[in-house]
Amino acid sequence: MTPRQTTNLNAIRYSDTPTPSVTRSAHTPTATSSIVDVSVKPRRRLSPDAVLRDQKRIIVNPEPQEPSLKLYPGPAWSARSSKPLQPLLWFGVAVMLLSPLALFCDYDIAVWFWEDRLPGDFRKAIYISEFFSHGLGVAMIITGIAILVPEKRWCLPRLAALSFGSGAIVTILKMFILRRRPNDFDFATAREDSIYQWSLDAYLQHVAIFDDSTLRSFPSGHAATAVGLCIGMMLLFPRGRIYFVCMATLACTERLLCQAHFLSDVLGGVAVATLWSYICLHPRMLGVLFGHMEPEGRGFKVPNVDDLRGKPYKRAA
Repeated sequence: MTPRQTTNLNAIRYSDTPTPSVTRSAHTPTATSSIVDVSVKPRRRLSPDAVLRDQKRIIVNPEPQEPSLKLYPGPAWSARSSKPLQPLLWFGVAVMLLSPLALFCDYDIAVWFWEDRLPGDFRKAIYISEFFSHGLGVAMIITGIAILVPEKRWCLPRLAALSFGSGAIVTILKMFILRRRPNDFDFATAREDSIYQWSLDAYLQHVAIFDDSTLRSFPSGHAATAVGLCIGMMLLFPRGRIYFVCMATLACTERLLCQAHFLSDVLGGVAVATLWSYICLHPRMLGVLFGHMEPEGRGFKVPNVDDLRGKPYKRAA
């Protein structure tokens, strides 16, 4: 080996100044062309275990990096995924607080619907909207989406959880809360204070008569199912959000028209459905479970409030 080809390994390992990395070719015909790649490396002190030497090449092994494990794929843990859901949470809290205040107007609204002041055709349209809040109607809607819009079939488990889950939670609450329905009153002779008869069955002593629906008024299961379905359909088909809101509103009005619930009962069902939807959509709650079922780009897309208003989104610091 000529002096020109000599490589000082100790100088490369322990030098404090930037040094070139020398790579020697194995098939070089002459000594003058033996240096193939010369690049200046940043100043670093290499450990003896990190340098592997042989006769022709110097190999530096970089330290392995720890893999970053994410439970939810994509940018689900970012502020952009959870911030648009905050209005949904605050809306549910506001409706929940509004439900007790509606007790003061339950009697007047129930009497107004009992007097049957709506036009006949409008009454029929309201009665037809019950399919949007009935379990069989929701099942038919989900089946129709699976057949007609197959690219949305990955979102159907979450859509079913939004609608049927809201109704299931309301059914559990009805086991503990006893309240008479409006159709159990004769408003021609009933006094206003008679509708405030509530009782809490904390020990489920009356669960055996759960089939007696006249005592299970609060909250409204149909209203909860309709609102849960409405929120899911709005996220799946944003162009029809006005139509879905109208259908949910008519379905809630139908519960008042048929004397099945008071206004406070309907608001209670709306609050339950809204808060349950927040849990199903939040990326740190049940959204993690449904996110694994939905391929990237085909799942639920929660729109940003600032984007809906036409303003650019500013990420929180």
